[in-house]
Amino acid sequence: MKKHKDEISEFITKSIDQIKKGLQDGYSVEGKFNFDISVTTQKDNTGNIGLQLAGLKHQSSINQTHRIQFSIIDEKSLEKNILQARILLKDFAQDIIELERLEKKKLRSKK
Repeated sequence: MKKHKDEISEFITKSIDQIKKGLQDGYSVEGKFNFDISVTTQKDNTGNIGLQLAGLKHQSSINQTHRIQFSIIDEKSLEKNILQARILLKDFAQDIIELERLEKKKLRSKK
């Protein structure tokens, strides 16, 4: 069972790497990855319990399958998205200020 102990972490790492490599230029992940995987808990003859991806053939005396749902946040992408949102909001606020200035100028010229 020990040779499979990093199976889930390897699956997650490879999945994230492959998803990122599969994105075209200009595209990015929106900050998090959602996973819904099936795992098996296995109890061997010595009483040790292990967690492995379901569907792979492993020998054990007791084997139960469970679903696990979780999200992994890509903090670098999340920070980048937050920075882009701040820039957009700042630009939007400046545009509103400019529109208000032009509206006031237009009202003054009508008097």
